[in-house]
Amino acid sequence: MKKTILILSVIFLLGIAQVGFSAELKIGYIDIEKVFSGYKKTEQLDKKLKAESEKSEKEAEKRAKEIERLKKGIELLSESAREKKQDIIDQKTKELQSFILKNRESLFKKRNEMIKKILEDIDKVVREEAKKENYDLILESRVLLYANEDLDLTGKIIKMLEK
Repeated sequence: MKKTILILSVIFLLGIAQVGFSAELKIGYIDIEKVFSGYKKTEQLDKKLKAESEKSEKEAEKRAKEIERLKKGIELLSESAREKKQDIIDQKTKELQSFILKNRESLFKKRNEMIKKILEDIDKVVREEAKKENYDLILESRVLLYANEDLDLTGKIIKMLEK
């Protein structure tokens, strides 16, 4: 009885699989890294973050120079004056470290938000293309071992993003 049920189940599943495979699938793939780097918003993101980073670095350098200026001649001061100046130096050093950390976190957060927006743009365009052209599957090229280059939609997606 169990063998009969097993054999009927296998025959049934093979029949379903055959029907499923008889329908023609429309498949494409994209290179997400190439789309991401080819998108103009990515270049704008890089420029914006670089400008903010350079501004932050200049401010940090200015503060570091101030600390170095305060350190000069400290050994010539009396012990009480040296302790007071060392307290100021320590405070300024903590402020500099806090400034650097805060700016790094801010830039990291902005970068992640911008990347998320760009990936959402890419996802939206890929979905629109899939619906418009009746694709059953659009894959990411990193998971493919082999694919016909005719199935590559990367260039098309980049052009659509730029519109």
